[in-house]
Amino acid sequence: MKKRRLIRNISLVALSAVLVGGAAMAFTGCKKDDPNELHVFIFCNDADAETNKRICETWADQYGDQIGRDIKINFEYNPSQEDYTQALRGRFTSNANIPDIMYLSPKNVVSWANPTVGRVLDLAPYLLNTQSSIDGTLSIWENSLLLYSAYADGNLLKNASSLNYNASGEEGKGFYDDEGHKLGIYGMPKDYSNFSMGYNRLFFTDEMKELYESHKASEKRNVSSHIYLSSGEQKVRHTGKVGTPFIINAVTGKEANIINIGVPTTYKPFNFYRYENYDNALAAGDPIAAAVDYYSLGKGYTVTIPGYPDEEFSVTDTKYQDPDAIYDKTTGHIVYTYAEYGALTWALTYFLNTFAWDNDQNLTSGEGGTYYADAKRYQNVYGGEQYENALGPNLYVLPWLFSNDAAYITTDSTKVRNNPNNTGTFGPDDTVESMVGTNTEPVEKRTLDGGWRTAQVQYGMDSAAFIETYGAFHEHGSAWNGNSGQAGDGEAADKGNLSGWDYFRGGAAIFYGAGTWDAATRNSVDIDTMDFGQMPAPVSEKFALYSEVRDAYYSDDKLAVYSNADTVKGVGGAVGTANGENGPTGDYAQRSKLSDGLRVYDEAEILANQLKRQDKWGARMDSVGFAAYAGLADETGESAWKAEGAANLIMALTIDESAQLTLTYGGAQLPNVKQQCIDFLNYQETGYEEGAFKDMLTPDGSATVTGEAGAQLWQDYYALARKMAAAAKSGSSETVASFLDKAENYVQGKKASYDPQYADTQLGNFLPGDASTYIAYAMRVLRMVNLRHADRDLNIRMQYGLNAARDQLTYTTGTQWITVLDQSGARGMLTYSNQAALAKGTPIQNIIRTELSQKATDYKYSSPAILCLTKVAEAQQDLDNGV
Repeated sequence: MKKRRLIRNISLVALSAVLVGGAAMAFTGCKKDDPNELHVFIFCNDADAETNKRICETWADQYGDQIGRDIKINFEYNPSQEDYTQALRGRFTSNANIPDIMYLSPKNVVSWANPTVGRVLDLAPYLLNTQSSIDGTLSIWENSLLLYSAYADGNLLKNASSLNYNASGEEGKGFYDDEGHKLGIYGMPKDYSNFSMGYNRLFFTDEMKELYESHKASEKRNVSSHIYLSSGEQKVRHTGKVGTPFIINAVTGKEANIINIGVPTTYKPFNFYRYENYDNALAAGDPIAAAVDYYSLGKGYTVTIPGYPDEEFSVTDTKYQDPDAIYDKTTGHIVYTYAEYGALTWALTYFLNTFAWDNDQNLTSGEGGTYYADAKRYQNVYGGEQYENALGPNLYVLPWLFSNDAAYITTDSTKVRNNPNNTGTFGPDDTVESMVGTNTEPVEKRTLDGGWRTAQVQYGMDSAAFIETYGAFHEHGSAWNGNSGQAGDGEAADKGNLSGWDYFRGGAAIFYGAGTWDAATRNSVDIDTMDFGQMPAPVSEKFALYSEVRDAYYSDDKLAVYSNADTVKGVGGAVGTANGENGPTGDYAQRSKLSDGLRVYDEAEILANQLKRQDKWGARMDSVGFAAYAGLADETGESAWKAEGAANLIMALTIDESAQLTLTYGGAQLPNVKQQCIDFLNYQETGYEEGAFKDMLTPDGSATVTGEAGAQLWQDYYALARKMAAAAKSGSSETVASFLDKAENYVQGKKASYDPQYADTQLGNFLPGDASTYIAYAMRVLRMVNLRHADRDLNIRMQYGLNAARDQLTYTTGTQWITVLDQSGARGMLTYSNQAALAKGTPIQNIIRTELSQKATDYKYSSPAILCLTKVAEAQQDLDNGV
């Protein structure tokens, strides 16, 4: 495949100094009026800073030769996005030390590009200079480029909704939207990032699945579970004396195995970290068990788990195959509903913490949990961490909302309150139902067949669809006790203040959120500890084969029942909607008699139901772009070159294909360029022999070595990466080339393939992925990417738009409004208070608010519905004020 060059006679592939010799300096000096200097100021981590700094310096050498200047790069970065944003705004306010090239958030495009403000330059005239730059602009993901595109509407700028190139447009050559407005482009996307879910494959081997499906909770064992307290670590002994069975086959009523694929299974969850069994937990006032006893009348929550996250199936019917799809349209992935994900979390963590699976496959005695290498001790296993605080609403809650046709905010980013009568204060006669909103707005969403459906999206934190989803989100940490920070096994400080990300990377968590920008830090962990896999985010409970779960209103003595209708998957508009005048329609439709769903499901029924879920899950998408300072256009004399030069450097950083390869192999992102993403997915397929990723190695093998031989090739290269990392850690002065030239370091009798730009790099100059390993760097040298075909496919589906949910902060100037529901640091809800047992004799119904007329001060917890209804007015005020 021919590489696109944006600058005549310039090649950025020879980045031999990239990522070598330590981190880039974070310069903070005042800008000099040097006519040969460009000042670049961005936020990123140390490794990405070094990558971008070297790209800038290589560009400067080559572009300087082209225009006859000795160009200097003043490169400055800040690793904190918040600090960076504050610093950048301060520089504009003081009109001092303003960088020539900076990061631009999509939310600032219209305001900063407005001529009366004049902060960022319109790059479109420079992008139109050559056919190569035009082609490069059109080669990247349109949805990312649109975040930086706007048109003039009188004296205002408005965000563009479409983009095309027209060589003979009404206003001359340029980029236009579908309505004929000529567009300005005020930044170029650094990347188009997605965030969904990930899991540790080590918990889903064939051997582990067999254990889950062949053991009952009552089986004899003698295993210690850990409780971390300031007074010293304590242990709970699990001996197999369960009393009343708490995992039950809902169809037969008999005790069931811990996991039962396709079988409705009733779980009575409890805090197994503290208590040996459900009966003991209930007697001790465990709020998880007490909620089961009260809200289900002691019955438990029934959920039908459809499979495991590493499983795929074939989509054979062509009517469900988008003809324009660039992902693998013949593959389906296991997708969970909210409760399926929660029940799987609880069941797996119960097994992993109360059976000695990690050191005794006889499961009779020993330590529960897993060996945590960094702490050099056995560690409890957690489901992961689904949190709220500053980033959580966008990263975690937003994808859950997408599948239930719910959203925090309207598409024009003006409303987060659905019911205008809801002021956040209520009289004694007000009810929950009177304050919940059901207004919708139409939103077009892509369907699996390549068509579009008009989803009736309920917007706002007080909408019925939002409340239903938000309640399910909290159930993951409440009913299913899945969050590592609030699992009830001791205060966070007593566990060493480790984050959910730390536990995941340490092999002590099953699931965790996954961003495309996290690859390098994931790669820095040995795959024997954490072997990363990508998975879809959960979807609406309306897709459940059969489930009975507590609802977001904490209704007394009542479980919400769901069972998806026995109909075939729809296409186009027939896919239906989760909301609307007629309730759930199309794929979302429920059985006319829900109890008919309480039966065992065969594989064909499970897969037919899974097919409906393929185009319903969502992943949060966002971007950050490089922009140029608008003042460069006014430079004259010796500095007149800077505007075009800055635009050219931005192109080198964003659409040069060689730079994109370096960044992708470095674990910084997925490629900006659509064709490179296609090559990334299909590098082993016929026709991609000369694709951008022809030299890549994944667990699937190389481009020419596939199947079992390919998997073995990966293992052999990974052993080499470990060896290279060990040499780097020891400070070896040996170069990559000399190290790999040795026969003792050959792979399967041949000299290892590697990226030649690192040939002269000394191993001791590798940048560490973290404090203890250099594996991530060794992998980038060997062009290894730890993403299987399924993982890459899911990423491309998100980039393509099938499963894309726009970051809800994209066009809001303030961010506080989205955080007002955050209970992660408070004790306002049952979800985050699992560690505190109820006072003896205190019924759970007496401490949970279920009515608006009750005073908050009288209650320790409140239902998710009450929280949403009482907080939405505050959120709307914050949004209106741009806080």
